[in-house]
Amino acid sequence: MEIKQKISASAAALVAIGFASILGQIVLLRELNVAFYGVELIYLLALGIWLLWSAVGAICGRWLFRSMRSPHLNILFILLAFILPLDIAFIRAVRPLFKAVPGAFLPLTTQLSAMTLAALPIGILLGMMFVLAARYYIADGHSLAKAYALECLGGVIGGLLGTLLLHFSISNLVAGMTCCLLTIIILFYYFNKVERIISSLIVSILLLSIIGGESIDKSTTRWTHPNLVVVKDTPYCRIAVDTLAGQIALFENDALAYDNESAAAEIFVHLSTLQHPNPQRILILGGGLFGLVDEALKHRPQKIVYVELDRVFLDIAQPILQIDRTGFWDYSIVQIFTADPRKFLYSNRASPYIPLSQAETLSTPSPLAGGNMGRDISDTLIPSEFDLILLGMPEPSSGQANRYYTEEFFRLCSQRLSKGGILAFRLRSAENLWTGQMLQRAGSIYRALTKVFADVVILPGTTNVITAAPNLLLQTPEVLVNRLLQRNIEARSINSELINYLYTNDRFRQINTEIAFIAAPVNTDAHPICYQLTTLIWLSQFLPQLFKVNTTIVFDRIDWIWFGLGLTVVLFMLRFARISPFIIVGLAGLIGMLLESALLLGYQIKQGILYQDIGILLSAFMLGMTAGAYTAPHLRLFSHSINSVRKRESNYSKLIFLLILTTLAVFAFGSQLFLKTNWLSNLLCFGAGMFLSGFLTAAIFALVSASQPESPKKIISPLYASDLIGGCVGIVAGSIFFVPFLGLSATLKIAAILALAGLILV
Repeated sequence: MEIKQKISASAAALVAIGFASILGQIVLLRELNVAFYGVELIYLLALGIWLLWSAVGAICGRWLFRSMRSPHLNILFILLAFILPLDIAFIRAVRPLFKAVPGAFLPLTTQLSAMTLAALPIGILLGMMFVLAARYYIADGHSLAKAYALECLGGVIGGLLGTLLLHFSISNLVAGMTCCLLTIIILFYYFNKVERIISSLIVSILLLSIIGGESIDKSTTRWTHPNLVVVKDTPYCRIAVDTLAGQIALFENDALAYDNESAAAEIFVHLSTLQHPNPQRILILGGGLFGLVDEALKHRPQKIVYVELDRVFLDIAQPILQIDRTGFWDYSIVQIFTADPRKFLYSNRASPYIPLSQAETLSTPSPLAGGNMGRDISDTLIPSEFDLILLGMPEPSSGQANRYYTEEFFRLCSQRLSKGGILAFRLRSAENLWTGQMLQRAGSIYRALTKVFADVVILPGTTNVITAAPNLLLQTPEVLVNRLLQRNIEARSINSELINYLYTNDRFRQINTEIAFIAAPVNTDAHPICYQLTTLIWLSQFLPQLFKVNTTIVFDRIDWIWFGLGLTVVLFMLRFARISPFIIVGLAGLIGMLLESALLLGYQIKQGILYQDIGILLSAFMLGMTAGAYTAPHLRLFSHSINSVRKRESNYSKLIFLLILTTLAVFAFGSQLFLKTNWLSNLLCFGAGMFLSGFLTAAIFALVSASQPESPKKIISPLYASDLIGGCVGIVAGSIFFVPFLGLSATLKIAAILALAGLILV
C-alpha cells in the first residue's frame, strides 16, 4: 500500500509539473508580451529564455538533491505557488521599476534583463522539480520515458485549460492564480501535516485572490495606467482604456491604439474615399471604432459594413468611445459583424454584433441584426462587392498582422471590389528619412499589391496612406479637391491646401519612384518578409548599426547543397563523440521546435486566431509527446537486446531510429502542404500535424533513454537538459532567423535536412 502511494505521488507530481509548466508559460509569456508593448520578438525570446533556465534547473537538480525523500518535492510545489503570482507582479511592475518613460521602450539590455529575471525562478524551479520527480518515479521501478510521458500529459491538461480560460476572457492574473491553486490541489493528498497546513493557507489566499481577481487586476494595471477605467484580457490581446480631462486613450497590449483627439482617422478615410467618384458600398476591416466609420459616413454611402476581429473588444470599447462620438450604431446603413476579416472576404460569412446596451432591451433579437436593431432583415444582407475597402488592421509587425498585407490577402480584396473599386490602408514609416528596411518593407508590400492591382499610389508621411485599384488612380489634386468641396466634408485636418501639398511636393514623386524600383521580395503567406523587416526596424531603435543590414537573403540550390554538406561534416565529427546520445536528443528537440514554430505561424497565417487556439495546438503537441514517450520503449518487446546508440550493438534499435528520423524528415518536408492548400488549413489538420511532430520528437527521447547502459537516475538530468537546450535553439533560430529571413517553406526544408543528417549519429 505504501509503495502504491509513493508511485501515485510521483506520478501525480510529474503530471502537476507538466500542467504548471504549460499553463505557467501561457500566463507569463502573455504578461511579458503586454509589458513590452506586444512586440512578437520579445515573446519568442522569452520562450527561449524559459527553456534555457529550465535546462539549467535540470542540470542543477542533479547535484542539488542527494536524497529521495518526498518533502523536498512538496516544498518546491509550495514554493511554486508563491513564485508564479510574484512573477506576474514583477512583470507588471517592470516599467515603473526600471524608470521607463510612459509610452517609450526600455533599453534593449534592460528588456532582456527583465525577461531573464522573470523566467529565471520558475524556469529553474520547474527544471529541478522534473529531475527530482523523475528520480523518485524511477526509484519505484518505472522508466524515464514514462516519467517524460506523464509530464507531457500534464502539459496537455494545462494547454486545454489555458484555452478554456482565454475563450471566456478570464483575466490572465486569475489564470495564474488558478494554475497555482490546481497545482497545490493535485498534490494536497500527499502532503504531510505541516505541509497541509501551509498549503491550506495558500489555497485560501489563492481562492480569495481569484474571487477578487478583477479588483487586483485593475490595481496592478494602474501601476502603468494611473487613469485606468477598464482592463480586459481577450483571446487576441489585453485592452486597457484610460480617461483624463475628457481625453480617452485605448491601449492594445499597452501600446496606444487610439485617442479621441487624434486626426489620423479623418486623414486616412478622406484621402482614400476621395479617390472614388461615388463610394456607395464601403467595407471597413478593423479599426471602425477608432473613427473610421464616423468619417466614412460623411461621404453619405448607401451601405457600410464594419467587420471587427474581436467581439470582446467591441463590448469594452463601444460604451466608452461612444461618449465622444455621434453614435454610428444608430445608423441603419451601418452593419457591424465580428469575424476574421480574411475569412469574411473569402466566405462572406460573419457573426452579427449586437451592442450590449441594445441586447439587454431585446427579448428576441434579429439573427441578422447589427447597428440599428429595428430595420428590415432584407436591408442587412451583406453586399458581394464594395466600392471601397478600408483596411484598419494593425501594421504587419507580427505573424497575425502580416496576413493582412500579403499577396494572397490582396487577391481576396480584389475579388470583393466592384468595377473601379479601391483598396486603402496605412503603413507607418518616418516623416523625412526612410531607412533601407523601411523602403524594403514598403517595397515588399508594394510588390504584393502590384501582383494583384494595376495601380498603386503612396501618400508619404509619418503614416503613409496607400491606395490600390485595378484601374489608374488619380495623382493630381484638382479632382480630389473638387470632390471634397462637392461632398461638403467637415474635418479638422483635411482641406484643399493639404491635398494640394500631399500630391505636389517632391517627396510624393520620390517615394513612389523609389518604391516602384526597389529590389524587395514579395510579401506572401509562406514568406512573411514584413515580419522580419519590422523586427529589424524595431531592433534598430536600440542598435543603429542594424540600419545597414542587407535583408535580401536568398538560398539557391547551391546554397542548400553547401548547407547540407556542412551539416553532414559537423554531425559526422560528433558521431564518434562520447556525448552523441545527448546530441541526438538535442537535435530532436531542435527539429521539434522548428516544426512547432513553423506550424504555429502557419496556422496564424491561415486562420489568424493563434492566441485563441494556441492552447489546443500545444495540447496536441504535448499529447503527441505523451504517446511517443509511452509507446516507443514498448518497441523493445520485439528485440531481446537494445544497447547504446553509440555502440550500435542492436541492429533492431538502429533500424527503429532510422525509421523515426526518416519519417520525421518526410513529415517536415511534406508539412509545406499545410501552407499551400486550403483544405489542410483547419484546426483539425494543424492539430494532427502538431501531434505527429510531438510523437516523433518524444519517441527519439524515449528510445535514447531506454538504450543507455547507465543507470536511469544518472541520465535524467543530461538528457532532459539536452532536450530543453535543443528546443531553445530551435525556437529562437526558427522564429528570429529561419522563418522571417528564409520563409516557412525553407524552415520546414531545414528541419527535414536536420532529420536526415541526424541519421549519421545513429
